[in-house]
Amino acid sequence: MRGSFTPGRVCLPIGWLARAPGAKTSWDNATQTATLEL
Repeated sequence: MRGSFTPGRVCLPIGWLARAPGAKTSWDNATQTATLEL
């Protein structure tokens, strides 16, 4: 997947970063927000 740009938004493929040791991810469907904690 490639990153993409839409005016006002940036989408990046961060799956590789989410696999870092100790990383935690979560998804809030109400706000459609992904959170990544390292």
